[in-house]
Amino acid sequence: SIRNMLRQADFDEVDLLWCAGPVALSLLDLVPHKLSCYRIADRLDQFQMIPANVGVLQKDLIREVDFVPATSLALKEWAEETRKDNLYYLPNGVSEIFFEEADEKPDDFPVTDRPVAIYTGTLDTRFDMDTLAFAVRNLRDIHFLILGPVTSEDLKTELIELLAEDNFSWPGQKPYSSLPAYLQAASVGI
Repeated sequence: SIRNMLRQADFDEVDLLWCAGPVALSLLDLVPHKLSCYRIADRLDQFQMIPANVGVLQKDLIREVDFVPATSLALKEWAEETRKDNLYYLPNGVSEIFFEEADEKPDDFPVTDRPVAIYTGTLDTRFDMDTLAFAVRNLRDIHFLILGPVTSEDLKTELIELLAEDNFSWPGQKPYSSLPAYLQAASVGI
């Protein structure tokens, strides 16, 4: 058990028990700590493949920890339904060093005179495919470049269909280290 492992390691306590998901709820009783927090990065109950009762576990964790940083104002407001104190808006950060001038455009960057609108990130059930398809088919003077892994076969099918449009590219997932070159070559991020 975790408790026995901690005892065998002569573990005393941590200053901060940082919980990143509802599975950490059980750790609050197992790991001795001075303070605890739950960083909310997503409403997990909103994901199609995750059971809705995970949202209940998230709310239990929000209630039990000492403080809650939320990565968006919407998540902070959601947490306020459970507690009113010790909630903080703490948006994700980025290292500006990562975005220093890139050497050159990636080889698979669209060759076009049109402005390039780029999206980078996971394409899952929250991705608004209908809006993207509408934009690709109706904003012919813009090239849409989508980078990232797809977690839904339905979305993958729709993306493959959009590849027939001359103003759409989807080269798939790219290494994180290559993103600055794509972003710097694009006209706008979406």
